[in-house]
Amino acid sequence: MKIKLNDAALVAVKELLDTQTENMKNLRIDISGVGWGGVELSLGVDEQKVDDKLVVVDGINFVIEKDIAEMIGDVIVEHDGNALTAQTVA
Repeated sequence: MKIKLNDAALVAVKELLDTQTENMKNLRIDISGVGWGGVELSLGVDEQKVDDKLVVVDGINFVIEKDIAEMIGDVIVEHDGNALTAQTVA
């Protein structure tokens, strides 16, 4: 599983995680739903759990359940000036 970030997302995520306590320095990728367009992903600050896969990108810890990581494949995280979004890479 690979995770890519655009430049704006890289800055936004680092700023977000800098405000968190030490055990909450991870950004979790999770499934928020499934629709006609495929899997919808969500992002949130969270602790790493035993069953998580850890992916480090540019010093950022992303955590995701191992089963979900295998199912969704590669992810791109973007920031559009208002919000962070994550989507699977086709």
